[in-house]
Amino acid sequence: MIKESSKIKLGCASRTSAVNVARQLLQALNWSDLFDYTEIYPGSKTAHFKRFHELSGIDYADMLFFDDETRNIHEISKLGVQCHLVQYGITLNLLEDALRKFQQQRRIHEYLN
Repeated sequence: MIKESSKIKLGCASRTSAVNVARQLLQALNWSDLFDYTEIYPGSKTAHFKRFHELSGIDYADMLFFDDETRNIHEISKLGVQCHLVQYGITLNLLEDALRKFQQQRRIHEYLN
């Protein structure tokens, strides 16, 4: 499982104004323990990712983001995060494709630096 790897960190970000409801949902689904970082509050997704970066020390180029809103994809990609639009949820095929692209991007980045 991903969470069992100390090399992989997971974050959950939501711009909802229903903060308590979102946190209760994570608890009800038993998902709270899956995430190393949880940023749930109204505002910009950029604020969430800046906080992830501050807390984790992880470079934006080493982050992978999935979202169902195009505006969030555009906003976060400006930080250098690799973003993927998931209009109908994340499937195993979509995840595998995203991980392949991420790996290719990392190889290119390492080659150039």
